Amino acid sequence: MTHRPHFRNVLLGGVVLVAALAAAPSVIDTNALFGRAVTPAEAAAPAAMPAMPVSVAVVTSQPITPWNSFSGRLEAVDHVDLRSRVAGAIDKVNFKEGALVNKGDLLVT
Repeated sequence: MTHRPHFRNVLLGGVVLVAALAAAPSVIDTNALFGRAVTPAEAAAPAAMPAMPVSVAVVTSQPITPWNSFSGRLEAVDHVDLRSRVAGAIDKVNFKEGALVNKGDLLVT
């Protein structure tokens, strides 16, 4: 595939021409170009924007307590499954869920 340098030059020239025409109104003084005189008051007065309402707060120094909030699930590191060695009905549970128990403690009756 051969590239035609002439086509690229024409395309580049067209892009430059369009860019120059787009930038021309901001560079050229159109008032002087079309014969309109600018009064000294117009030349001296900048275009004023209307004031925008803002809120104001007084800055004070005070101690803060840093904290973060996270969502998640907690799970114990150690867990135990209780199984009875004998068959029968449980009348009473002698511990609370999550409590620490020791070897030999009576857990159920």
